[in-house]
Amino acid sequence: MKVEVIIPAYKPDDKLVKAVRALQAQTMKPDRVRIILTKTREGEKDELLARLPEGTVVEEIEKKYFSHGGTRQYAVDSSEAAYILFMTQDAIPADRYLVRNLYGALSKKDAAVAYARQIPYNTSSDIEKYSRRYNYPSYSMSKTKADLPAMGIKTYFCSDSCAMYNVEIHNELGGFDVTANFNEDMLYACKAINCGCSVEYVSDAHVYHSHDFTLKEQFRRYRHVARSQRQHREEFRGVKSESEGIKYLIKGMRYFIYRCNFKAAFGLIATSAVKYLGFLAGKIGNEQD
Repeated sequence: MKVEVIIPAYKPDDKLVKAVRALQAQTMKPDRVRIILTKTREGEKDELLARLPEGTVVEEIEKKYFSHGGTRQYAVDSSEAAYILFMTQDAIPADRYLVRNLYGALSKKDAAVAYARQIPYNTSSDIEKYSRRYNYPSYSMSKTKADLPAMGIKTYFCSDSCAMYNVEIHNELGGFDVTANFNEDMLYACKAINCGCSVEYVSDAHVYHSHDFTLKEQFRRYRHVARSQRQHREEFRGVKSESEGIKYLIKGMRYFIYRCNFKAAFGLIATSAVKYLGFLAGKIGNEQD
């Protein structure tokens, strides 16, 4: 088996069905699409299978056994594929070339993982559209340890919303942190880069994916980010997230003010402040908070 797509799912909606159909229509069709469904009620697996294209595999796990790192590592360990494309249930291929373009990026020697450019849904807010534009630019990048002085924490940026892994390198590096319940993609990218591998950002691999989080959700999310970095101090030693956050805010203010979108500019200030407060809470909080 060459390429397997694995999608962890929890109470999936129609986006998952659309994603699997789009994967079946790829110019480089994956050998298998496997859904790892967190069980919430009886009969859920059969109902999902009835909506999915024929040949899709659905595995059910109990909620108590799910974790972002552990579940994905289980998926790798139970796969026979040379390359695994991880996606989230709300990410949909934007064209027929997603799999081929990610696969092509991993032909480079020592390329550990390749992640796609995320295109926001049309219904997304202006702030969310800017965030995707900022984090997923129109040019590709091959990130290595040499980029740390210039890029800082952004060198380690990677997203399992749509990322393909070289399984051989993945196994050599020890795989995902199975204890990670957040940020498993960035932790793996950090390990790969510090071991001399590269992380590939593929701007011509397009996937629809975006979120309009509430302020409360943003606070919680960035608290998790900081907690993850605190728990892995050695890996993130010498790089700071705060400077990247300032850069994001300054560029965003210029972007919105230039377009006379003052509502979004003020909204960006509020959102950034909440993110920072969440990050501070995660840095100083205890391990159980």
